[in-house]
Amino acid sequence: MTPGAVFDCMVFVQAAANENGAAAGCFRLIEEGSLALFVSLEILEEIDEVLGREKLRRKLPSLTPERAGSFVEAVKQRASIVTEVAESFTGCFAQDIEAA
Repeated sequence: MTPGAVFDCMVFVQAAANENGAAAGCFRLIEEGSLALFVSLEILEEIDEVLGREKLRRKLPSLTPERAGSFVEAVKQRASIVTEVAESFTGCFAQDIEAA
């Protein structure tokens, strides 16, 4: 069974902006089939909106509208869309593990 992952919006931004960075490495795992990506429609909307921000594009010149658009399309093609998402969840953080 392939392990699955849910990424924060910033992972998507970093992967779209820098194809040689660690976040892009996560997407290579998805492309290779070593990792399954899960996203919601809300996350897809957020990614599209954030990557379209002019302020962000000024800070990250490599993030052209074409690159952002093709990145979002690649995410849509490779990810499994989750339609039923809990409104909140409790996560396990490193400090919680150390305290246990």
